[in-house]
Amino acid sequence: IRESPEGGIPPLDITYKEGIAYEIDRLKQRCRAHATKVGGTGIRYTIVVGNKETYLFEDEGKWYVEGKV
Repeated sequence: IRESPEGGIPPLDITYKEGIAYEIDRLKQRCRAHATKVGGTGIRYTIVVGNKETYLFEDEGKWYVEGKV
């Protein structure tokens, strides 16, 4: 397990309900932020999966990805 300097454990991959998994290639940023598309506030991770940048959120132990339209 890798711990960040702040004491957190960074996410390594995303696995959807259907069992499809994507490895997180790069963690660019971690900050407290508001989820603009679904509401709520939590820890927002700016991540890169493949060549795509997206946001991964953690809020009170629950994780979710902001979907792209």
